Amino acid sequence: MIAYFALGGIEPSLDTGSGGEFRVFSDYESFASANLNPDCFIVESNSSAQGTAILRSLRSNPSTSVIPVFLGRSLDQYVDAMSDGVVSSMNEASQKGAAINRLAMELEAQAFQNADYRLLGYLYSRPGTILTPVKKWSDPRVYVFPLAESIADYGANIWAWLQGLQERGFIEPSSLIDRLRHCPYCSSAHLAFVDNCPECNSVDIAQKPVLSCFNCGHSAPSEEFRMTGELTCPKCNSKLRQIGKDYDRTTGNFACNRCDSVFLEPHVVANCMSCEKKIEPDNLLIWPIYSFRITDRGYMAAKTGTTQDIFTILDSINYVKPDQFMFLLDWLLALQRRYPSDIFGVIGVRARNTAQLAQTVGLHKVGAMIDEFAATQCKSIRVTDLTTRTGRHTIWMILPKTDKRGCKILEERLISFNANGQGSGFELEFDTVSLCVNDETPSGETAEKLLGRMMKMFG
Repeated sequence: MIAYFALGGIEPSLDTGSGGEFRVFSDYESFASANLNPDCFIVESNSSAQGTAILRSLRSNPSTSVIPVFLGRSLDQYVDAMSDGVVSSMNEASQKGAAINRLAMELEAQAFQNADYRLLGYLYSRPGTILTPVKKWSDPRVYVFPLAESIADYGANIWAWLQGLQERGFIEPSSLIDRLRHCPYCSSAHLAFVDNCPECNSVDIAQKPVLSCFNCGHSAPSEEFRMTGELTCPKCNSKLRQIGKDYDRTTGNFACNRCDSVFLEPHVVANCMSCEKKIEPDNLLIWPIYSFRITDRGYMAAKTGTTQDIFTILDSINYVKPDQFMFLLDWLLALQRRYPSDIFGVIGVRARNTAQLAQTVGLHKVGAMIDEFAATQCKSIRVTDLTTRTGRHTIWMILPKTDKRGCKILEERLISFNANGQGSGFELEFDTVSLCVNDETPSGETAEKLLGRMMKMFG
């Protein structure tokens, strides 16, 4: 069923077609009192303010926050960013909404009482969606995130909220949109850069031609040299007859109308238009503006309804960060090319059913299974082996001085954990791949190419 908001007294204009059942509402209050559970919403209005109000009400409500909301017509970039796009018919809305709802059904609806999960759930149910800022000149920071604002709790500091989600690993920068300078006192980006006199700080300056007397060295704007048929220095009264011999003339200089000082470059000061502070440009805060996307950890949090990372235990077993792991893997590949006898192995391990198990037996039980797997892994790997994690549940291991047989032995131990199971009917399942780097390895192999090939081996 579609809930159709026709605001401001307008009539629904979209083709009903075969879009199924729908009900029309003139405001949010009438919808709320109807106590319905629609599959999607359509909002049609001639007013951006009305569209903003409806979308904020829908997105901030835990029961409707991830339900698809389409527009009957584009309003402005702010309102459009809060919606799931513009549709031309109810049938189109039904089809697009069904794809979103299929994924939304996998989410833990009770978690939507928390704004973090409302945002993560929205991004989860719309794969590839980028949280993109738009310009809003009335806002002190110039850029805003309409979707995040509509989903957030009332009065939330959106920038601090998104930064917190990024620091906790649930979202990550997608692309750099802009780079602004902000006031260090109030964080406003509304700044006026003013040219001032470097001597008295007056703004009453002008660019004037300047004459310099070679006799006494006096420099001043050309109008100060007395003009009685010929130029005369106002300081030493020398007659300035020939340029280059008696005097010089320069353009591009500035002169202050208050203190009469002459200078080549003015002193630039940033005036904050919000708090009226005057700031040296070097003291302004440089603020990069990014769009954001959900991370693997964010996907897991959205699906399980918790921010607990059950795989953290794996990061304590001979763990190195992914960039360090890739550097060491490239180094070992280079070493093996130079000394072919220095073989080594790489093993990949991926858990494939954690989300399903979390919904069936609970996250606490899955965490216990991961702890058990970590204990098995600790007994299997050597002090010289290294591990890293490059996704929600993908682990890589470097095994120095290990041939194909050694790789297979460890791989079989990991598979045996998978086969033994952790309880009747419920097992944490792992896929494994292994590869020995030897003289048969392609000559141009890199760490990125190697792990890319092994990822394909997972199937």
